[in-house]
Amino acid sequence: DGGEPAATVPTPLGPVGVLATDGVDLGAAERKRTDERVRIEREIARAEGKLSNDAFVAKAPEAVVAAEREKLERLRAELEAL
Repeated sequence: DGGEPAATVPTPLGPVGVLATDGVDLGAAERKRTDERVRIEREIARAEGKLSNDAFVAKAPEAVVAAEREKLERLRAELEAL
C-alpha cells in the first residue's frame, strides 16, 4: 500500500489517487497561485493609479481609457477566481 493519496483527480473512469513522492511538490500549486495573485494585485494597483490620475483620463484617447477600465475589470475577475 502506497499510503493515502495526496490528491484525487476525477477521470471519466473514476477518481485516480495521486500519491505523494519526492517528485511531487504539493506546495508548487499554492506557490504558483500566490505568485499569480501578487502579479494581478500589482497590475490592479497600476491600473487603478492610471484611472485615478485626472490628467491621464482627461488627455488619453477615450479608447485607451476604456481599454484600461476593461483591463481593470478583467484583472479583478481573475483575482476573484483565484
